[in-house]
Amino acid sequence: MGGNSTTVNNTNTIININQSAPNPPTPNFIETMLGWANNLNSGSPFPITGDPAKDLPTLQTAVQQIAAAYFQQKYNYGWNGPNTTPPNYNNGDIFDTPSDFTNVAQNVINVSINTYVTNDLFPSSSKIPHWAIKQVRGDLATWIQNVAKNPVIVGWQIDPYTRYYTDPDGKVNLAVDAQTIWTVVTALDQNGNQQKTLFLEFVGVYYGVKATVDLTPPGHGGDGKNAPLALEEKVKELE
Repeated sequence: MGGNSTTVNNTNTIININQSAPNPPTPNFIETMLGWANNLNSGSPFPITGDPAKDLPTLQTAVQQIAAAYFQQKYNYGWNGPNTTPPNYNNGDIFDTPSDFTNVAQNVINVSINTYVTNDLFPSSSKIPHWAIKQVRGDLATWIQNVAKNPVIVGWQIDPYTRYYTDPDGKVNLAVDAQTIWTVVTALDQNGNQQKTLFLEFVGVYYGVKATVDLTPPGHGGDGKNAPLALEEKVKELE
């Protein structure tokens, strides 16, 4: 499964720095992001305790569950980590099911994103076909770089990420179904300097298909941005 703990640990550090700073640019950093998550949740709200040690894991759970819920709306099947099964994948070819919560500061945007995509989402151990791995990494890095260029905003934004790659040998093509939620805020970096910073949750599946007609049809919700979320039972588990 793509996505290791490196980026999450770094994100924990950045969030904790902003939570404990005397004068952070975004007051009540974790509570702010959790509040935005609750704005996207039609069920019971994610609990906010005011204790960073409890609220930070809740935030990480919240953004993944919200991304997974919008994934379901967009693609008409559920994202369930390594157990994800697109309806039309080819003979069990599930190459990767990456998931990660990351942050990228504006002053190190290119280096950080390239490292994130290569080391965290698609490391050398990834099962992505060798003919596609370079383009897979490059396409996602470029997409995240463009997202990170957005101005500072209020709230989480919803964006699907869908790609299709044709096998030059005509064997098994590669389809990508993914969903992201992201926001751009002013945050303190690890040196305590204010930077425009992207926070992004990515969940997806990279799988084999025989032809373009095998692609999973999108959900009736179009881009999945207006989906009512059925998260109430999962939220109760956090309370």
